[in-house]
Amino acid sequence: VKDGEILTGISEYGLIIPDGATITLESAGTLKSIICKGDAKIILSKGSTNIINNEDGYGSAIVSMNGKTLTIDGEGALVAFGGQEGAGIGGNGNIVINNGTIDAYGGQYGAGIGSDMYSPCGDITINGGKIKAVGGDQAAGIGSGQDGECGKIVIKSTVKEVVAIAGDECKNHIGAGVGGTCGEVTIEDPAKIKNE
Repeated sequence: VKDGEILTGISEYGLIIPDGATITLESAGTLKSIICKGDAKIILSKGSTNIINNEDGYGSAIVSMNGKTLTIDGEGALVAFGGQEGAGIGGNGNIVINNGTIDAYGGQYGAGIGSDMYSPCGDITINGGKIKAVGGDQAAGIGSGQDGECGKIVIKSTVKEVVAIAGDECKNHIGAGVGGTCGEVTIEDPAKIKNE
């Protein structure tokens, strides 16, 4: 896809967002992953619901690259389903969520938002929006997948609500998955965090 592009409809193909590009999802979806080749921004169009479903694939539904930052913003909704061993929203890079209604589901052993199984991810910053993140087996809701790594996690008081649910056998809704590691976790307003 190209910088500035507005995407609509369902694609059976995955999408590649080039470095530095901003795209808008307007009632769009894919049956494979969105891969960000560098710093990328995804805008969720107001009133739209966008579904990224990689359940039949491998790895994260939305993939950020090592050393780069994926930013999600806008007033629409996003639902992301990770594939085998993948996160809903993950990859090796940093993840910033500024707004939107976002539901992210990890595949088996992947975090809802964070790292895949056996893999690292960068820092996760949630500045706003209404977020639900559900980990796969042995994975955190927000943080690392099984035997994965996650950088720092910051959840600002400006969020509307964050629901983080760990997968089976994982005790951390936010933090490290089973056998995994996680950097410092900062939650500015614990009253806005729920686990169910």
